[in-house]
Amino acid sequence: MATIQKSSIKDQVYELVKERIFSQYYESGEEIKILTLSKELGVSNTPIREALTMLVAEGLLTTSVNNKFKVIELNEKEMSELNEVICIILVGGYRAAHKDGRDKDMYQLLEKRYKAQVEAREKDNLELYIQKTLEFDRSFVEVTGNEKLLNIFDMNNYLLYLYVRHTHWKDEENTERKLQEHIAIMNAVKKGDGALVEKLLMEHYDEHYGK
Repeated sequence: MATIQKSSIKDQVYELVKERIFSQYYESGEEIKILTLSKELGVSNTPIREALTMLVAEGLLTTSVNNKFKVIELNEKEMSELNEVICIILVGGYRAAHKDGRDKDMYQLLEKRYKAQVEAREKDNLELYIQKTLEFDRSFVEVTGNEKLLNIFDMNNYLLYLYVRHTHWKDEENTERKLQEHIAIMNAVKKGDGALVEKLLMEHYDEHYGK
């Protein structure tokens, strides 16, 4: 049975439930019952409700008018919408950086993040690998220095992680293909070929999330 410390109860419940969502302990669409968690963890309903509300704000849970909390459904519509949002953010970030002549800075950051991906893959650490993959994508926004744009990306980060965790990187062939796509994107950035970068990003995300 899971146990929980008495300090920062809300945050601990939040981390526990989030980890269970990512690991598929809680299935897509499953209801998370406050009373059940309360009995399991030996804490009151209030910090549990607060923790679940935090996860609603991050898009990992949904809530209804009768205050039922459920894990978000992993369906094609949600995936397609997320794909569109992330693609728009990355292309927009690239355009801003390219316009400001920051292609070199972007390439250097992408190269650093790509190497971290490869290292995580060599360690056979799936969770770390996905984390580094998302950091690669984040580079397109991070290099702009635009905090508002970066916040929009980060607001979708947990949901993006969940989708990648559950739908991709399932086999070695797929992993290798995605790494090759990242190499192609980096090379296009290095050359300053804006049209090609945007084309590769859109193709990468279409394939990632399968519209």
